[in-house]
Amino acid sequence: FMKRILYYFAICFLFVGLQTSASAQEVVTVQTFDNHHQFFGGGGNTRNIQESFTFPDGDQTYSEIMATFTLACPDGGCDDWDRYAEINIMVPTGEMDSTVAMIDTTYDASGIISSIDTTWNAPYEVLEAFEIFRYITPYGGSFPDSWSWEYTQDLTDYMPFLKGEVIFSSFIDTWVNPGWEVSLTFEMTEGVPEKEPYKIVNLWNYNTMNYGHPDTDVEALLAPITLTAEEEAHFTKVRIMNTGHGFGVTDNAAEFSPKVHHLVVEGCDTRTYDQFLWRDDCEFNPLSPQAGTWQYDRAGWCPGDQALPWDYDITYLLEKGEEYTVDYNLQPYTNLCGPWNPDCIGINCAGSACSDGTNAYYRISSQVVYYKANPQYTLDAEIVGTKGLGGLDCNGYSEPQVRIRNNGSETITNFNLAYSVDGGGYNFLPWSGELAFGEFTFVDLPVIEATDTDIHTYEFLLSGANGNFSDENADNDLYSDSYGFANNAVTLSLNTDDFGQETGYIIHEQDNPENVLYEGAYFENLVEIVEEMCLPNGCYTFVITDTYGDGLNGAANAGGTDGDYTLSTANGQVLAELGSASFGSAESSDFCVDNEVVGINDQTTATAVQLLVQPNPSNGMMQVQLNGLEGVPTDPMQLVVYDLGGRKITEQSFSGVSTTLDLSDTPAGFYLMRIQNGKQQYSSGIVLSK
Repeated sequence: FMKRILYYFAICFLFVGLQTSASAQEVVTVQTFDNHHQFFGGGGNTRNIQESFTFPDGDQTYSEIMATFTLACPDGGCDDWDRYAEINIMVPTGEMDSTVAMIDTTYDASGIISSIDTTWNAPYEVLEAFEIFRYITPYGGSFPDSWSWEYTQDLTDYMPFLKGEVIFSSFIDTWVNPGWEVSLTFEMTEGVPEKEPYKIVNLWNYNTMNYGHPDTDVEALLAPITLTAEEEAHFTKVRIMNTGHGFGVTDNAAEFSPKVHHLVVEGCDTRTYDQFLWRDDCEFNPLSPQAGTWQYDRAGWCPGDQALPWDYDITYLLEKGEEYTVDYNLQPYTNLCGPWNPDCIGINCAGSACSDGTNAYYRISSQVVYYKANPQYTLDAEIVGTKGLGGLDCNGYSEPQVRIRNNGSETITNFNLAYSVDGGGYNFLPWSGELAFGEFTFVDLPVIEATDTDIHTYEFLLSGANGNFSDENADNDLYSDSYGFANNAVTLSLNTDDFGQETGYIIHEQDNPENVLYEGAYFENLVEIVEEMCLPNGCYTFVITDTYGDGLNGAANAGGTDGDYTLSTANGQVLAELGSASFGSAESSDFCVDNEVVGINDQTTATAVQLLVQPNPSNGMMQVQLNGLEGVPTDPMQLVVYDLGGRKITEQSFSGVSTTLDLSDTPAGFYLMRIQNGKQQYSSGIVLSK
């Protein structure tokens, strides 16, 4: 019923919005690079060009900034090969530096240095590069001189830099002449964006970072960075650009090797974001056909296409003015193909020779973008998310919270949060305080002390902001999440063969394969993977997979080693284990777990009592009954009905476990009923349809 009401509100707001015609917005066009020729050879080198261009100055804001990038063949044709390329904005830092022009060293009669006279070039201001656009050129050998291709990308995030004199650099890793021609045009629509970027900070930036090489300390290069959350920021996101390059080594990394990396953000809460660095759609590239291997999938890019960034909204993890930490963790990997490995064999080198000593490497750039929000509504309270819910809990104890944000210009002083568990009665949690635009607050839910292993669904409805029935944006007032106590501890011990990147596993419900509880893939070679998990009582299927189709049969290759796995309980019971190393593409095992629930089974909670309201929906006359109470209460219970604005509609006392409720004179709508029985409360939603 709540969803129907919210849908009705949403349609109403949409209808009202359609009655207002937007005024025309002026679009400002700025041409930067214009058929600039980038090449190498023939006495010239313009692989990297840098030039300043003029943008509108002042405090003008833009609702959208779109960039059109054009790549074209110069006279004489395009480069044959797919080349890495990027465009940066070069931001002055205010720091000065210089370079050495000449060192004049003099010696005495015995050959000892007597003086060093260093001549410096003219000082220059240090520029900091912010990557804004990345692409890989196509295999262009078959293209005519007239060929060109356009890419478009939203670059509104870089508004703080796009004013006055702006220095751009364009780099193409070409080694031929004629190479390529590039053009870059900006179309800037004047207006106020919903999220206005005002500050950008670089994080980890490496043009080339070796991956899996014994002399490269990836953990040090990608060390955690601690920042302070901006006081003025209403929204914050992390942007990561990463593409893999190099091949002919272990796992054919990094160009042809899918990997899963992780961004970890630790603020008022901790969240891990997955980054599956792989493009599996290269054969559908609109820039086709090309020469070469353009249709082969790659690590984050395809020949002739943009390499798009990964954006992670971390707003709800931050508290203004407080420190937070970001950490970028690459999937563990060791390149066994090279002279540094005395035991190197052909299987380690994806068809290359051990003596080649080539490297897998990544090109990484990353930034934090801070935004000031411009309210689109006067009154708009939003359910942002939950803390302490979601997924499975191995402990059976949680202190859940719901996070609420004010997205409207009007300060919120009160609202009501209604929630239900498993479609039951609605609990009513009023809140009061002061919540200014862009600020957050947490609403505490009752502590969870699990007494069963079922997955429980929580539904939330936010209403009554500042005493109003609903706010102006109903789309963000409804939210759902789940909680499940998994009381069976299980351990997966997986030993990979020589091709760990081919191996994966999943655990899903036996009768519902779409409900995947755990999964993993793309492991390092010849390592032991130990995963600690927990499962609710029930029956499941463990599936081990191999993308190449030869199972864990590494020994089928000369000098190779088989892999194996075991899934077991805490008391050593084996639930699944390897049947045959040469299982092909997949091997599955069914198993069940049914451990005694560890919890407070004798507690008396409000959720153990069922509150029935019949009929519901109703025209006004209803019978209210409490089922599951231990004995008949000796004291009268208080029944109160509220509207969604938090206003009391009626109240009455009753003895026993049932009563009649008469709302015949109450208008149609959704209401919340609360019954107080001593320290216990029972709630339900009521729908009046007249």
